[in-house]
Amino acid sequence: MIDLESQLSFITEEAEQRLGLARTKIYAEISGISESDAEVLTSKIEVLPQPRFPSTFRTWQEFLNLPKLTSKLPQTNLLIFWRKSE
Repeated sequence: MIDLESQLSFITEEAEQRLGLARTKIYAEISGISESDAEVLTSKIEVLPQPRFPSTFRTWQEFLNLPKLTSKLPQTNLLIFWRKSE
């Protein structure tokens, strides 16, 4: 999912390599991402996303490359049942 209203968008190094997209070298410092005080970013990619449905809307989107977006992911699956309230 891509949020075009976000101030910044990110992609992991693994996802970037899987997509085989060309990267551009940059130098940027950010904080509040990836559980670190500050992260130095060294590359970005630019893509032109296209919707799955017919549309003429197009806009270039920039993704900054991070080694990982987060390190704290659930290690077990959760089974959740929703009950309709009366």
